[in-house]
Amino acid sequence: MRARTVAMLLAGRGVARLGQYVTGFALLAVWGPTIFARYAAALGVGAWLFVLAVAGIERAALVLVGAGGGRLEPLFAWLGAAPFAATLAAWAALAVTLPGHAAVAYAAGLAFMAGSGSVAVLVGLFRLRGRPGVDAAAFATLSAGYGLALLLGAIGGVGVDGVLASLVLTVTAVNVVLLAWLRPTLRPAVHRAAEPARVLRTIGLLATGEVAGGLVGSAMYAVLAARAPAEQSSIYYVCAVASSACGVVAMYLMRLWQPDLLRWVAAHAEAARARLRRGLLVTAVAGAVLGAGSAVPALRSGGTVHTAAIALGAEVVVYVAVAVLAFVIESMDERDRVRSAVSAVVSMASVALFGWLLIPIAGAAGAMVAWSVGWVLRSLLLRRDRAVRGAITAQPRSSDVDA
Repeated sequence: MRARTVAMLLAGRGVARLGQYVTGFALLAVWGPTIFARYAAALGVGAWLFVLAVAGIERAALVLVGAGGGRLEPLFAWLGAAPFAATLAAWAALAVTLPGHAAVAYAAGLAFMAGSGSVAVLVGLFRLRGRPGVDAAAFATLSAGYGLALLLGAIGGVGVDGVLASLVLTVTAVNVVLLAWLRPTLRPAVHRAAEPARVLRTIGLLATGEVAGGLVGSAMYAVLAARAPAEQSSIYYVCAVASSACGVVAMYLMRLWQPDLLRWVAAHAEAARARLRRGLLVTAVAGAVLGAGSAVPALRSGGTVHTAAIALGAEVVVYVAVAVLAFVIESMDERDRVRSAVSAVVSMASVALFGWLLIPIAGAAGAMVAWSVGWVLRSLLLRRDRAVRGAITAQPRSSDVDA
């Protein structure tokens, strides 16, 4: 990937992330933890839709569109836009029929996250056309939308529903412009009957881990709302933002280095296999130690800011390590993707279980400890997988490597 493309991508996405974080922290300071918890919960509940688009649809497009000669581009455009269209209609209906109801805020969060995911897919298709500037411009516009939302909430006195509505309208405008520019056909030309199934299968496998994590993350907000004081949702939001930021940076770097990395893996299969297994073992052991070390103060002192910060530090280290190793494994071929997806589902189920048990005792800190438990379990499951123990031997096909 060219330096200019990298610069455009990082600039656009970075500005949007900065806008998201600044808006969140500023609204937390203005509204206070109780009111902000409603805003955080609404966006948190919809996070899995953004993850589905970015980790599944966008990444699969980067893998398959180039190999398909561009004929799959319209299919991916509509796959990205469809969840947004459905959630946007649901939000509009609820806003008209149940104004002020809590369901309106949650529907707005779902629509905004689905719309942001649609933007990510569409600008990914523009990147494949050699137009990285569209990526930067689209996400810079979303950042401006966050700025508008901040002004409305902090200065204009607009409440949670109004701020969320402004975000939904911004992302709607961006999607309309991108679709009008991209102009995908309403009936995508798919030359082989098996291609839609292959596309959907690839999307599902690539997105499974991230979607499972997103669903569990959404469930954490629900458990915190039901079983912990309101301020714990705000503390967890800050922790989740910090952890997500570290993961985003790591995954961007992996996308940039992936082709060279996979070529090295294919040329040095035995060494790569040994390093992957050793890395997973070190991650599991270090994660267990860090997780236990963060669980002790959380269980003793409860969900304080300090215990949450300790648990966050431990979780980030294990999370980034597991994410990088899993990314390498699942990028090889479909069999490896299946096995990685299974490990993700099992480990995320453990996060949900431990979150349910620990949140009433330690609040946000307990939630972060639960995440550490899940990452340790996934590293152990990946290490036991045949995909790591003996399957990384063949040169990856060009269609298996992200653009």
